Amino acid sequence: MHNETAATPGGPTARTRKVLYLCGYDPRGASHYYSLYRDEAAKARAVTGSAYKLSPRKRNGRFSANWTIESDTTRCDYEFLGWDDIIRNYWPKSPFSILWHAAHLYAYYTLTGTAAKIRRTSRTHFFTFIYPLIFLLILLVSSLGVALFAGTAIGALLPGYRLEWLATPLIAITVFLRLGEYLEKRFNFYWLLRIYSFFITLSKSKVKDFDAHIQRYAEHLLDTLERNEYDEVLLVGHSVGTILLPLVVARALSLDPQLRGARSRLALLTLGHCIQDVTLLPHAEAVREAIRTAASAGIFWLDVTSPPDGACFPLVDVAEGSGLLRSAHQPRYPLSISARFHKMFSPEHYRKIKRDRMRIHFQYLMAGDYQTEYNYFDITAGPLTLEQRYAKHRAN
Repeated sequence: MHNETAATPGGPTARTRKVLYLCGYDPRGASHYYSLYRDEAAKARAVTGSAYKLSPRKRNGRFSANWTIESDTTRCDYEFLGWDDIIRNYWPKSPFSILWHAAHLYAYYTLTGTAAKIRRTSRTHFFTFIYPLIFLLILLVSSLGVALFAGTAIGALLPGYRLEWLATPLIAITVFLRLGEYLEKRFNFYWLLRIYSFFITLSKSKVKDFDAHIQRYAEHLLDTLERNEYDEVLLVGHSVGTILLPLVVARALSLDPQLRGARSRLALLTLGHCIQDVTLLPHAEAVREAIRTAASAGIFWLDVTSPPDGACFPLVDVAEGSGLLRSAHQPRYPLSISARFHKMFSPEHYRKIKRDRMRIHFQYLMAGDYQTEYNYFDITAGPLTLEQRYAKHRAN
């Protein structure tokens, strides 16, 4: 077993843990993430040496689902905080509707200067931002090219009937739909277009029912802390969920600045963040303010990204990017580390994984072949708190 885990201070202190998990812009909901954790935990056993026993998934009202993870050292109550109802409401299904949203979002990001800011902040992420546009242009050119060629051929074969005027647009639409469906299955570019379009609405605070979800989860976080049942309460956000996380924390702090007297038991974990996609937009001051509030609250916050993950902003300081001016003695949260995915696998295996853009963005939630400093199953079901596990990275 290849082991890169650094020595960590203290003994087992997290015998009980509550994980509150916020997913990305994904309409698949709790069942998908339960299955993902279950399947990957089974693989992780060979790496961590710990068995993970999952209870059945249970609904907890309309907006969340729970399951329990029993490891050799720790009991973890894992709760999926769903917002997939909102995602489905802002999930255009028609390719022509997506095309309209794409035209709007690229015009908006360009005219507001946000596209240029993304390029300056992360060239890796800028490629992710523009590659859906590349695929869309390929799709449009291919559809029109095939349709014009076929229409011309029909006109030549059946002169005098002028069928090319009817056939050409029908062929263009058919190719656009079928080729688009094929490319989406392989490259998920429609998914990305939906996400960037949603970011504009989110930045303007115009997402219906969004604030009610933030309020609900902030109150739930406070209730969880107040019950004093757990050695650690871990709030986790992945992908677009990293944008929701500081909003929940800032709202909880506005409701109770003392966090029910349990601030020391709360830790924050953001995975594969794409926060700058929103905070660089001109109308996103509410999100920027929430990030400044969460980052300056003295709550341990670890931010994990990876340079090969084009969907994130790797090793970018989200608080500084949101305008936080830290004092010399202020703890520097979030702490930013690389997941170092390349250390989790053999070079041959890693080359295959790296080519799959979707897989590499979800690797934060998945098992590797070797033990490394970052391991989601150690974090969620292991004996050390997040702060203990990453104490060597703490900077004051």
